[in-house]
Amino acid sequence: MNRVDRLVAIILLLQSKRQITAEAIAQYFEVSVRTIYRDVTALGEAGVPVIAEAGRGYSLMQGYHLPPVMFSQQEAMAIATASVLVQGITDPSVVASMQSAVLKIQAVLPQQQLESLEKLELVHYQNRWHLLSWCKMRNDFRDFRLDRVTGYTLTEQGYEYRDHQSISDCIQSWIANEPKQSVQVAFSRWALDRAEREWSFGIRKLSEQADTVTVELTTGELEWLANWLLSFGTSVRVIDSPSLQAILVQRAQELATHHAP
Repeated sequence: MNRVDRLVAIILLLQSKRQITAEAIAQYFEVSVRTIYRDVTALGEAGVPVIAEAGRGYSLMQGYHLPPVMFSQQEAMAIATASVLVQGITDPSVVASMQSAVLKIQAVLPQQQLESLEKLELVHYQNRWHLLSWCKMRNDFRDFRLDRVTGYTLTEQGYEYRDHQSISDCIQSWIANEPKQSVQVAFSRWALDRAEREWSFGIRKLSEQADTVTVELTTGELEWLANWLLSFGTSVRVIDSPSLQAILVQRAQELATHHAP
């Protein structure tokens, strides 16, 4: 850490403590106590109201706050990544608070760092990390799920940089051109709670009974939807799609054959 960054970090540290000794600051930044003495003197010369009490340590004058500090690209990316990862593993109220915090961070970021965050939101969705890149075989952008990558080989071949906006346009065209169909499904109430957490394309409630709720799901691939619905067992029932029902029956028969003694 260079000295300028350390001086700013010392102010932040002082803001977070009522009082702290030079020895504790030195240990925190892994520098000598003498270096901290020089840093605190420099802060005072720059107009930062640092109060020194013999035998007790340093503190900031009450009411002093450092103006908003610009996040580094690494810090902004780290916070945004945490926001993405926390969405599927914590309470919705925490997710909302994290999203609010990220919006405040984005409000003070320069354009270049905003573009980096946008790239991150391209690459994580449906609880999976994706690699969106140019495929030489197909001469077009393709979406590669990282959890399905089994290996890689380093080569001497170079690549031509392509603006990420082109990738955004490509994704939008995939979404727009993907054939979609809606199906009605009845979930038990406890199963619906899980479905609403997992189904990222949205669920529209149609009607409610004592023990079940009928909803509308929109999908571009019945096979994928069928595999997901199978995980709910008998807590779900397809109402209006013979094609989806047939796929479910076929999958269930395959599972029964596979697991038969």
